[in-house]
Amino acid sequence: HAMALDPRQPRPHSDRRQYTRALKKPLIKKFCVDGVTSSGVKDILKVNPRKYNSWVARNLPVTYHVWNMDTQFPPIDLRRNTLQSQRVRKAIEQCAQVASAGGGCHDYQSALREQEKRAVLIVYGMSSAVSKTLLRVANWTLFWLLARLFNGVYVDRGHIMMLREANKGQIPIIFLPGHKSHMDYVLMSFVLANIGITVPHIASGDNLSLWGIGWLIKHLGGFFIKRKLDTTAGKDVLYRKCLHEYMVELLTTGQNIEFFMEGSRSRSGKPGMPKAGLLSVLVDSVKEGTVQDIMIVPVSIAYDKLMEKNFVLHELMGGSKTPETFLSGLKGAWALLTYKAGSARVDFAEPFSLQEFISNGRISKQSLLVLSQMSGNGSISPSANDQERKLVSALSHHIMYQVTQCSVPMATNMVAFLLMTEYREGVALPDLISSYEWLEEKITTKGRAVGFSGEPAEAVCYALNLLSELVEVSLCTRTNGVTVETKWITPCLALPTVFRLHHYFNQVSPLFALDSVIGEEGSGCGHWRSRSGLGIGDQGVDVIIGD
Repeated sequence: HAMALDPRQPRPHSDRRQYTRALKKPLIKKFCVDGVTSSGVKDILKVNPRKYNSWVARNLPVTYHVWNMDTQFPPIDLRRNTLQSQRVRKAIEQCAQVASAGGGCHDYQSALREQEKRAVLIVYGMSSAVSKTLLRVANWTLFWLLARLFNGVYVDRGHIMMLREANKGQIPIIFLPGHKSHMDYVLMSFVLANIGITVPHIASGDNLSLWGIGWLIKHLGGFFIKRKLDTTAGKDVLYRKCLHEYMVELLTTGQNIEFFMEGSRSRSGKPGMPKAGLLSVLVDSVKEGTVQDIMIVPVSIAYDKLMEKNFVLHELMGGSKTPETFLSGLKGAWALLTYKAGSARVDFAEPFSLQEFISNGRISKQSLLVLSQMSGNGSISPSANDQERKLVSALSHHIMYQVTQCSVPMATNMVAFLLMTEYREGVALPDLISSYEWLEEKITTKGRAVGFSGEPAEAVCYALNLLSELVEVSLCTRTNGVTVETKWITPCLALPTVFRLHHYFNQVSPLFALDSVIGEEGSGCGHWRSRSGLGIGDQGVDVIIGD
């Protein structure tokens, strides 16, 4: 008969026992502070009242903390500067000439006025209008909402120190997270605001520009861009130039920016192929000298539990993408109030200088050629030459690689990985715990962190409780000298449940991608699952990687 695991498991994330590991070779030495990688993690949802002196601060620590939050946004009108820029003015004149010469009923002056009106609509429609008061109210509200949703929102203390050090240079920082959920940009803004980093302006798809919701997003730092920049009639030159110039205005005023290079949320849990359109704006700005430099920060966001399971199942089962509506947004927000998602973790890769990347040529010409052939160049500015396209393509793949490298597998990911690879027919709980301990050791010996720091038995039971809809737990007896009653765990492999298990599984599989390739080529060296380890040792893998 089916049984539930004991729900009274201790919360997995503990500041005393959490740990993380640094990247083996940081890109920029000056942002590495000795010892910070062993300083544990910080739960952003917890505000320590003892560090304040006033009565209000000690009794209302969250309110006091939010009220004193530092928000830095330029007082100048970026929209007006965008419309008056030389790049946009030239685009308006070019579009007016095309319209007047196309045999229409408008002369050049009439066409020019129409294009000017259209440019105003484009810029005011896409641009953000940040409200510092609304930012504080939203931050205060999120402390309450996220505490209901998550056990904790964790960030490595070493990463916090690293970002604060990078933020001292008054250079705009571009945050580039992997995209798994709509919750990604909520967590990013919440975490950055509460560790003293200026909240970034977030590039959002215009599918989220809904009544009410769109207004809120714009006043919290979001700016909207079309999901498809061009129309069936050809390239929309005016829109492209307005978007380009608006981002340049953000950069020249020192504002941080955040966007998702994959474009849309991952349906499978795997990292998607990067789209390099917005990256090309950054590269052009540095190469043209519009901004002195830009700091690039790849980011990984991990969740114990899949945040939006319905859209994953619907689309993977062959359904078409359902457009977001105001009503669906309200339903999703309401459902989160009763949803228990475990914990979330945000990990930041080492910041690196875009100027340094361009000038030093971190990637060889051969790698540039290979990477440029792997991805399409349609999203990159047509004015860029082949070498520039290769550079932007190489940069985009390098960033996605860093996102994968700084990602942290959670306990649910590791349990799903074991169930989908070794125990598709089921496994006794003690064996699953033993395998989890083995897998954790394999991951940590690669220099990677795991998102759960408790005992293996605690981690497995905690993960199985969160995966209760995807596994079946029953009683079984084992005879090993003594008859013992234990639990038998069987993964649900029927459609569409198996897609959800694969989503968890795919957070771990990239860690062993290279091992699996080498193992396939040298299969005679032994099966990867053997307790003695891989047929080719870790030292051999490092040599093949070469970096």
